[in-house]
Amino acid sequence: MNQTRLAIIVHPRKPSFGFSMKDEWSDAWHVHVTSLPQKDEANSEIERECGRLFHASVEIVRGKKSVRKIIAIGLSHERVEQILRTQTTKKER
Repeated sequence: MNQTRLAIIVHPRKPSFGFSMKDEWSDAWHVHVTSLPQKDEANSEIERECGRLFHASVEIVRGKKSVRKIIAIGLSHERVEQILRTQTTKKER
């Protein structure tokens, strides 16, 4: 099975969930979440909403107590990048 590991930087308490941009320096995607960073709320939102976005299994594999995380997505790297490009392009409109 193809699997992609994606570095993310989480920004809690935002108005809506979404990937905002890729930080070229750290090679991590900035992700906005609506939840608070307590009681595992933000982590649950990340796994749930990323699962909906990618239509695949998503699991946080590193950084459960940090704003910097690694998520594993049950899709190929090419497909993940295609979905992220489409999602971030829609936001810019």
